[in-house]
Amino acid sequence: MTLLTEGKSTVYYRARFDDTLSVSGQNFAIRTKAGDIREKFPALSTRDIVIFGDVTLTNKVLSLARTNHVPIHFIDGKGRFVASVLYDYTKNVFLRHAQFKWHDDKEKRREMAYTFVRGKIINQNRVLKKMRATQRLNTLPDNVSQNLSLDTIRGMEGTAARQYFRIWRDASLVKNNADFVFPGRIKHPATDPLNALLSFCYTLAHAELVTHIMIVGLDPYVGFLHDQKYGHAALASDFLEIYRGPIEYFVLRSVNRREFTQKDFTTDDGGVVSLSRHGYGTFFPKWSRFIRYDHFAENRTLVALMERDVRQLAQILIGDRDTFKPFEWKRV
Repeated sequence: MTLLTEGKSTVYYRARFDDTLSVSGQNFAIRTKAGDIREKFPALSTRDIVIFGDVTLTNKVLSLARTNHVPIHFIDGKGRFVASVLYDYTKNVFLRHAQFKWHDDKEKRREMAYTFVRGKIINQNRVLKKMRATQRLNTLPDNVSQNLSLDTIRGMEGTAARQYFRIWRDASLVKNNADFVFPGRIKHPATDPLNALLSFCYTLAHAELVTHIMIVGLDPYVGFLHDQKYGHAALASDFLEIYRGPIEYFVLRSVNRREFTQKDFTTDDGGVVSLSRHGYGTFFPKWSRFIRYDHFAENRTLVALMERDVRQLAQILIGDRDTFKPFEWKRV
């Protein structure tokens, strides 16, 4: 396995044949088949680990990760989320109890779902403005109308998403790079490089949000906008809606600057497109810089905004705050 890049607190890996993730003292270590240490990094400064492809790891890795509260996220070779190894919640059972009560309260759940959808549309409109598109999505009022059901709010989100990506295609937001053509949003699986990049970035951001939610002490599987499904971190998906705009701008900007080419992607026999080994090496330094060092609202990075918004939700749930005002991308 090869260490692709080490961010400020997240370590990203791409599996390498015959390598093993193990432990050396208080460090996670990548060992070759012969047992030699290829690379290592301290557990104390690692907040989470994201592993891509098939990997062998030892029991000591899980023990060290649990001792240091380091979640491990597994993503397959096609960039699709597989599973997360998560550890003890914080001891604040009252916070999670409040979260469950809000989820079961139809009015509170409706209001929270509306806030996530409204934030998503605002931030995607920022993308359209930055890309100099003339069309905009219909924005939502500050407060949810009493006659909007949860299903209606979800329908509004779906309609806005279809309109948004139609603008991408019709306004030709993908420019200056003949290797990339946007056919419309295609997912599960992606069949072109641009959609592969979008899906992969969403997957990484979702894993990032799961970690923040766990650290704060909320349950990542109980959301408000998204329904509960076995194994689906619905609350992380709720928060992801807010951050789709900046992530999509990262993809558009990178493609239009010709920072990716066809050699960064591979297509399997079924026509599924994903990053190639070369592509992972191209991608991760750019992604790490974008999510951990670029500044957005209030001179904060995207990771810092994620943490702030998750903590803000926790404060709402236990009554320490009156209103939920998540990230709005106003610097355009």
